[in-house]
Amino acid sequence: MNLRYVSAAALLALAASMPVHAEPGPYFGAKGGFMDADAGGHDKALAAGGIIGYRFFDDNRGSGSLEVDLSTTLKDGDIDGGGDWDAMVLGAYFAYRSVGEVYFKGKVGFADQDVDGTGSVEDDTNVSFGIGGGWQINRKAALEVEYTVYDDLSFFSVGFITRF
Repeated sequence: MNLRYVSAAALLALAASMPVHAEPGPYFGAKGGFMDADAGGHDKALAAGGIIGYRFFDDNRGSGSLEVDLSTTLKDGDIDGGGDWDAMVLGAYFAYRSVGEVYFKGKVGFADQDVDGTGSVEDDTNVSFGIGGGWQINRKAALEVEYTVYDDLSFFSVGFITRF
């Protein structure tokens, strides 16, 4: 193998792994995981979602952004005794990320959840919050793991975020 190709690949790998501050601006992402209904006898449902955000500050204390998040079940959860349930959630949050290549994420805001099950429909708008962490892959991309709590649901997700 040519030494130039090996050197170039090593330099690219090093550059991609260096921690960098992301500059203020828009970003978007996708996530997937499991939604869990608070009601007893309800199995978890497979869910996916999308994120659109705007980072409005980034300094040596961390970064702050506004995020809009839409998540929905892809595979309904089963209910003991028969039937299934599904959900769709639309949320708006303030999100904080700490500094570093590996970082902490916390978010708080409001979410409108629509949960449909056998014989019951719940449509509520309430305070919602999430906690998690991430890994800044490079200047424009990150992987995040997050646990978000809604009024009647929770969502454990893994996502990919990228900047414009």
